[in-house]
Amino acid sequence: MKNDIYIHDQALIIGRVSIGLSSSVLPNAVVRGDLADIEIGRYSNIQDNCVVHSDMGHYVKVGDFVTVGHGAVIHGADIGDCCIVGMSSVVMNGSKIGRGSIIGAGTLIKEKMEVPPLSLAVGNPAVIKENRFKDCIAPLESALIYYFLTRWYLKGKLPQREDVRKIYDLARREAGNLDGRMASGEDVAELAETLLPMP
Repeated sequence: MKNDIYIHDQALIIGRVSIGLSSSVLPNAVVRGDLADIEIGRYSNIQDNCVVHSDMGHYVKVGDFVTVGHGAVIHGADIGDCCIVGMSSVVMNGSKIGRGSIIGAGTLIKEKMEVPPLSLAVGNPAVIKENRFKDCIAPLESALIYYFLTRWYLKGKLPQREDVRKIYDLARREAGNLDGRMASGEDVAELAETLLPMP
């Protein structure tokens, strides 16, 4: 199947925004690149009611295989590859989230804060627990669930219960495969060029 971007009819994209293949923007999300550029990588998802906004002097970059959970706000920040930005969290101007990190639900990442790779950030303001993770399997699985789900949307269908199980099983398996390839030295950008199987 053609490897397209999915943008819901009720999502709003404004200004200088680029969205990579296999990514999705879900209902009522706003991605507004009016004051500076916004770049969203491949296999990433911007979920319902999110706000992604650039600022003067603060572009937004969202890497490959990133999940931005329901109601999160990303403002002028750099989100590395294979990250999860939890529901209702806020990531402020000039902050940087390292590859493989997870921002817990409801967390505030203050301006210019840096979250090291493979870390967990939780709280308001955030407390960073470095080296919490040893791999990127959880973020990869989250991103792939939304990739497979939105392939159904592109066909104009909703998955049935048995299809949902297949989506989760396949996402788990492919996340392990991709993480193993990363551990063997493959670059995330190379992985993002992979056309993944359909459930």
